[in-house]
Amino acid sequence: MAPRDDRLLATLKAAEPRGPKGLAKADPGAALALAAHCCMLECGFQVSTPGGADSDQQRQTQASPPKGWELQFPDEWVFEYVHPSKLGRFTLHCSLQRVSGRMLVSAMEAGAPGNHHLLGLQLPNYVPGGAASLSSGDWAGVVARQGPLFGMVEEHIVTPLMAMASDLPTSAPSEPLMQAAGKGSTEPRPRGWPTLPPPGSPERAYVLGAAVAVGAALAAGAVVVARRRRAAGAQPLLGWWL
Repeated sequence: MAPRDDRLLATLKAAEPRGPKGLAKADPGAALALAAHCCMLECGFQVSTPGGADSDQQRQTQASPPKGWELQFPDEWVFEYVHPSKLGRFTLHCSLQRVSGRMLVSAMEAGAPGNHHLLGLQLPNYVPGGAASLSSGDWAGVVARQGPLFGMVEEHIVTPLMAMASDLPTSAPSEPLMQAAGKGSTEPRPRGWPTLPPPGSPERAYVLGAAVAVGAALAAGAVVVARRRRAAGAQPLLGWWL
């Protein structure tokens, strides 16, 4: 078995240790969405739990999505991440056209509408046994072509997403910048250096809350657009499906 196959299967087992039979229902779409999620984890992303510490404690393992991930939306699965080298948050959205067996995988960085990437997958190519195969306790017998799936998610989703994402600062600001940020400082702030209200002030809480709300609205927008396209019978956004 190829190394990428091994890695993806190991992460699938970590995300759902009970195997495919541990899914809330026998849904091959959920199995493929979970495999795509595991590709993201293998590329260094970490699960973000919107519910905070309480939600995090309900997860089976560090690779597991938050509890109830399979049942949030019909034929749609949404995963949220952070990355240790990046500043923002990321969303992976898998939407299945049940009749055609086509799954649209999209990923975006919160607050960066231009950093949005798509991949089209044919469900039968990756879960060839369908729902009948999900009674197994072994992921290897359910998810096929693990290596090619990993490679495509890495090439079409992860690589461009990471290239366009904002990096975390690698060092503390220099002394002049720290002075310019201080209260009452008369030093001009360097061009492009963000101006925030002082910590603890109501204005700062408002600014940060607004930033979080914008990110959440963008992620929700991706879900709404996918639903409306499917309800209207729209053609897929991609001309190719792998």
